[in-house]
Amino acid sequence: MNKFDLTTSKIVNTRANPVWKKIIDADAIKKWWNGARVATDWKVGSKVEFMFVEQPTPRFDHGKIIELVENERLVLNLWSVDYGNPDEDEPYKVVIYDLKYLGNEQTRLTLSVASYDSEEEMEKRRPLVDTIVNKIKFLAEHE
Repeated sequence: MNKFDLTTSKIVNTRANPVWKKIIDADAIKKWWNGARVATDWKVGSKVEFMFVEQPTPRFDHGKIIELVENERLVLNLWSVDYGNPDEDEPYKVVIYDLKYLGNEQTRLTLSVASYDSEEEMEKRRPLVDTIVNKIKFLAEHE
């Protein structure tokens, strides 16, 4: 079965470190991901849980940190009730945050989500992924 990957990038007008902080900081995550509370120690192999308790129906997404290179790359697998699949290994998505410092106080932020089962499912998620990148950009540039 073919899998579809969604990728979006933005240039953020700051160095990589402020962008990185917005990706992993609990207070920032609440701002860019619908009030999500995060629980993890940010170490490779550790569990990561996102709790959306302020939603009309609380939900809990979770996964594991696969790769972490400070100020450069965060890779996690992630299961969400929104995916519509049972909580098993196969339907987990791979979420990748890549940062590349370009010089002149500019960093490219790329967010990729891999393993959508259909192009339709991927396109349905595009607005959320674009919004997340735009919010991280705004927070990194203005806070």
